[in-house]
Amino acid sequence: MSLPSLRSLTSLYTLDRPFARIANVTGIVLVVSVTLGWVSHQMKGFVTDESAGIDTHALTWASGAGVVLMVLGLVLMLRRYHWIHQVVSHGTVIKGVLQKIDVHTTRLPAEKHAPWTPRLSHTYYAVVSYDCGGVTRQARLKLPAGATMTEGAEIDLMILPRTPSQPLLRAVFQNWARTAARSGR
Repeated sequence: MSLPSLRSLTSLYTLDRPFARIANVTGIVLVVSVTLGWVSHQMKGFVTDESAGIDTHALTWASGAGVVLMVLGLVLMLRRYHWIHQVVSHGTVIKGVLQKIDVHTTRLPAEKHAPWTPRLSHTYYAVVSYDCGGVTRQARLKLPAGATMTEGAEIDLMILPRTPSQPLLRAVFQNWARTAARSGR
């Protein structure tokens, strides 16, 4: 498997919430482990081996554990990328029915110049029912920004036969596949 391009990874970051969460946690672990490694390296100049306490040893082990967690996060990111690529390239297209649209509203911190104006962020989720292998299933999928869908409408989903409970919206990831193919893979 060839490594994905940076362009396809950044577009997947905006489209796929689990991929974005793994990338965020991996980035945080990277910063923390580098910081702890730097601090433990600086403390070695001040502390001799006889006077080294548990905190000095904990810093050394924490930076090493952070590197291991970072590698694990990178592996999970590549695995998620590979799975989505498999669904897009080898998945089957099925029809689903949009049962309802859920709106999740989050209040954002107020802006400095207008603290009296509430800032709200809206995230839209589609509850979709579909039939796969004679079994009716339901899934809750995040809709992209600006998507206009009505309840009761038919939508296209992509699934892999081995994972029928994890569909992807065809309209969203089909465009991602075209972008990933153009970016020089």
